[in-house]
Amino acid sequence: MIGKAVFLDVAMYSPTRIAGWDATSGLAITVDVLEEVGRAEGIDRVEGDILILRTGWLEWYLGLTTEAQLKVGGASCSRVPNWIHPI
Repeated sequence: MIGKAVFLDVAMYSPTRIAGWDATSGLAITVDVLEEVGRAEGIDRVEGDILILRTGWLEWYLGLTTEAQLKVGGASCSRVPNWIHPI
């Protein structure tokens, strides 16, 4: 895959600005969060960009048992898929 990558560091931005931000809260990474982080980082996303998100939750996830890892899902935002790839 070749293209322009857009890196949104949600982990660096969100804990100090979004109440309840942690991997166990079930808080969804919504379009509003993605756009807010992008603005804060000065990123202009355009169609065709490759989106890379850093949530900072990997260490927490790897510390779970395999059974617990299989149950991880969290909340979702129905607008995110279309924001990532407009139809």
